[in-house]
Amino acid sequence: MSEEKDEQSFTFKDKRRFDSSGDDREEGAEQADEQPAEEAAESEAAAAESSVESSAASEPGGERADLAFSTFIVGLASQAFMFLGAIADPADQQIKKDLEQAAAMIALVEVLREKTRGNLTEDEDSMFEDVLYQLHMRYVAEVGAADESSARDNDS
Repeated sequence: MSEEKDEQSFTFKDKRRFDSSGDDREEGAEQADEQPAEEAAESEAAAAESSVESSAASEPGGERADLAFSTFIVGLASQAFMFLGAIADPADQQIKKDLEQAAAMIALVEVLREKTRGNLTEDEDSMFEDVLYQLHMRYVAEVGAADESSARDNDS
C-alpha cells in the first residue's frame, strides 16, 4: 500500500488566463495544461531566471538602474543626514540626532571614497565630493550647536 503512494504523483492544472506564450486562453475551451509537478516547477524556475536576466540586461554592463553605485552612496549620505537631524527617521517620522552615528557614517563614506578613487566616472567623483562637503559642513554646524548648548547649560 505504501508503494502505491510512492508511485503516485500529483498534476498541476494551470488555470491562468494566459497560456505559456502570453496569449489569451479561449474562454469556451476549458484548456488546462496538465504536467507533472516537477516539470511545472522547472518551467516556473526557468521563467523566473529569464526575467531576472532580462531585467539585469536592461542597463549597460548588466546593472539595473536602481542598483547604481551612486544610489548606494546617496543612501549612506541620507542615513548620515538622518543622524545629523536634517532628515526625519522614515520609520517613525521623528527627527533624532546621534552625532556619533553621523560621524561613523561620514567616515564610512570617506573610506569608500578612498577605496574607489580612480575607478569612478566624473559624475560619481563629483557626487562624492559634493556629498562629503555637505556632510562635513552639516556635521561641523551640529557639533558647534551642541557645544554652545552644553556651554549654556553649564553656565546656568
